[in-house]
Amino acid sequence: MSGPTTMQRPSPPLPAAPEPVREWLAVDIGDGETLSAADLLRMLDGMRHELACRLVGSAGAFIGYDRLTVPQGTVQGPGRVILEARLTGWSERLHDVDYLAVSVPTGAERPAATDPLLVRGSGRTLHLAC
Repeated sequence: MSGPTTMQRPSPPLPAAPEPVREWLAVDIGDGETLSAADLLRMLDGMRHELACRLVGSAGAFIGYDRLTVPQGTVQGPGRVILEARLTGWSERLHDVDYLAVSVPTGAERPAATDPLLVRGSGRTLHLAC
């Protein structure tokens, strides 16, 4: 008698992710106020959370940064910070996101090449079926 046979149903093809999939946020900082690197990372994680919910319907689990650069600890007001979380790859069980936070002048809608970098990184979210 032979051993048990395991049969697997092929996974359905993944739908193509709309391009570009991103979250964008402008945060105004008042005179005398500051934003710390920890504040910026929390906001970027909230954006990752929103991307995950939009893609698969749940926040998933953030499993860490593949790379992270935080060249400046705090940013002083008055000013504005532009934050972006952009999907760079995804599959049924995980997705990769690039993060960016740049200090810009008050009222700016997009960063210039000369604006100070606050955070740059990439991370991964894992999705498991329960």
